[in-house]
Amino acid sequence: MNGRSALITGAGGGIGRCVVKRLMAAGFSVMATDVAAPDTPASWGRALDVTCPDAWRSAIDGIVGRWGRLDVLMNIAGVARAGQFVDIDRGEIDRHFAVNVSGPMHGVHIALPHMLASRSGHIVNVGSLAAVAPVPGIALYSSTKFALRGFTLALATELRGSGVAVTAVHPDLVDTPMIADQIDQPEAAYSFSGPRVLSADEVAAVLTTDVLDRRPLELFLPPSRGLMCRTVGAFPSITTALEPILRRRGLAAQAEARARRAETFGNR
Repeated sequence: MNGRSALITGAGGGIGRCVVKRLMAAGFSVMATDVAAPDTPASWGRALDVTCPDAWRSAIDGIVGRWGRLDVLMNIAGVARAGQFVDIDRGEIDRHFAVNVSGPMHGVHIALPHMLASRSGHIVNVGSLAAVAPVPGIALYSSTKFALRGFTLALATELRGSGVAVTAVHPDLVDTPMIADQIDQPEAAYSFSGPRVLSADEVAAVLTTDVLDRRPLELFLPPSRGLMCRTVGAFPSITTALEPILRRRGLAAQAEARARRAETFGNR
């Protein structure tokens, strides 16, 4: 053991599960959490409803009680619903903000006193490139990630000099169960317009090496796509000009993904 402890949300699959495996291999004591207790090789797996402050308090008190400290809080859990905003059920508005924004805020609010007391710790909030440039077709998800980014950057300024680092990580589209349904939704085509889909382990590798080692304020994956999104974010009217091109590119990528899926199922 390296003596460091971490709490990971969204550890039931995708990026979170890969992060847990890598941290365990690096000698961390890891509490892996998800809405249902994840089946993953962590030091401690337990259910955590990130929308519930009492659940957060129980989890964080448990870590501090067992391991004496909390070194890393990594907020990965999130929800995404594609579609034109006018067609989305109103209940999804509250759900997205509760999980993607309020959830990480609750966890940080409860974890911070422990970290500040030891003048050490690292809060990592996993956002999205949709937090940097507006993405039509996932307006609800994009808006919540914009909010999470704003919170993360403001918090980092508040904590300057405290010994507690804060990082926002913004990956492009990642191959996780979250995107499975979006393959069939033309409204989500813009999300598929990048040069390639990142793997969950590729993102986890960056989170557990570059991010934890260098403790940057922000990190964009891949950097080239991040630069484009930051340019669009600075000049939002570019979105209107680029939308037809990126939509065509995304629709083609969705079609390729559906073809690969059909081939895979056909070979079973």
